[in-house]
Amino acid sequence: MFSLLREIGNIPDEEMLRTFNMGVGMVLIVSPKNLPKVEKHLRQRRATFFEIGEVARGPRAVRYRGSWA
Repeated sequence: MFSLLREIGNIPDEEMLRTFNMGVGMVLIVSPKNLPKVEKHLRQRRATFFEIGEVARGPRAVRYRGSWA
C-alpha cells in the first residue's frame, strides 16, 4: 500500500517516513529497566511484539535504519 502511494503520488521517501507510521501500528515506549516485565506481560497474553528502536539523547531528529518498502 505504501509503495503504491509513494509511486502514484511521486512522494519522496523522507516525506513518506515523516507523514505515515509506515505500518508500525501501536508503539509502546518502555524504560529499559521495565522492558523484561513488559515483555513477560505481552508473552503471557500471546501478543506479537518487536523492539524497533530506542530513544536517545542527541540532536532533535529521527533517524531511520533498514528498509521500509
